[in-house]
Amino acid sequence: MKYVTPFKVEVTDRINMLADVSETIERWLKVQTLWTNLVSVFTSGDIAKNLPTEAKLFKAIDKIWLKNMERAFETKNVVSCCQNELLKSSLGGMQMDLEKCQKQLDSYLEQKRGIFPRFYFCSSDDLLKILSQGSDPNAVQGDFEKLFDAINRVTFDEQDRKMIKSIH
Repeated sequence: MKYVTPFKVEVTDRINMLADVSETIERWLKVQTLWTNLVSVFTSGDIAKNLPTEAKLFKAIDKIWLKNMERAFETKNVVSCCQNELLKSSLGGMQMDLEKCQKQLDSYLEQKRGIFPRFYFCSSDDLLKILSQGSDPNAVQGDFEKLFDAINRVTFDEQDRKMIKSIH
């Protein structure tokens, strides 16, 4: 535009700054999505015990993530926050490490599906729930119908909580 000529340098700088902010926010959202999907898996239960290397890696990522969120809360200005070099440099590494954790988790779930093929009928979220709460049979009652035809619920023996008395 002919009217921007006197401000061309300032406008170009502002456009570049906003493009940088947009790129940071996009990466931030990707990291947030990955972190949200993995936080419950690696902070509790049996799966974290079966994947100790990834659980340790996730714990380190979690600390960095929480520090970044505290800084973002304190900053309160999205442009200032996204121009923070510490945040921008940490997001790339966190994304790569979270993707690595996700791949290992997917491999672990595939291994479990290979052992018990009925798990192929479950979504990954359902399978994670079943595997993390598998030591408590009552906790997975709602998932029986996903695994077995014509089984909605089961009744467990009063003394031996792992012995099935009847199938409904």
